[in-house]
Amino acid sequence: NGWDDENPNWEKPAPPRQRVSIGWAGTATHREDILLVRNELLHFLRSHPEVTLVIGGDSQIFELFKPLPERQKVFLPFRPHNEYPLMLANFDILLAPLSNTRFNQAKSDIKLVEAGARRLPWVASPLPAYRAWGVGGILAETPSSWGDALSTLVQDSSLRQQLAAAGRKKSEERNRHVFEL
Repeated sequence: NGWDDENPNWEKPAPPRQRVSIGWAGTATHREDILLVRNELLHFLRSHPEVTLVIGGDSQIFELFKPLPERQKVFLPFRPHNEYPLMLANFDILLAPLSNTRFNQAKSDIKLVEAGARRLPWVASPLPAYRAWGVGGILAETPSSWGDALSTLVQDSSLRQQLAAAGRKKSEERNRHVFEL
């Protein structure tokens, strides 16, 4: 897995915003995964009204966050593949929760590759591919640790920048390796 560094949308600036946004993007196949952290996210967002949740792709997952005030949530429909980086540009922090299933144990690290390409720090489940990626974010070892990880990143913009730079460097290295083959 890699990303298309010839697509200029990976480099387009993020839209201006006043609030930190945490974002998730995916399909209906990830509903169980987001349910793992839903309650933690709701609790975190209720205690951080300055943070916005951005859900990309699945409108039913967006509905899981109906209890949040409208000012604190945004839904983005899927776009064509070449515009996917523009969806990610609406995030300051990427969420990558995955249930600990055999299927997910075999998943690739593509979400973190894309986060790195877009210079996004992340909070992710501690599954093998994410552990192996190793840079650019925080692994949330338990459902209750998601709020702590998010709080750390929301409060520390310099840490977000450091993690984003490390993730970008690793994504670039991945692309060099992929395209050398």
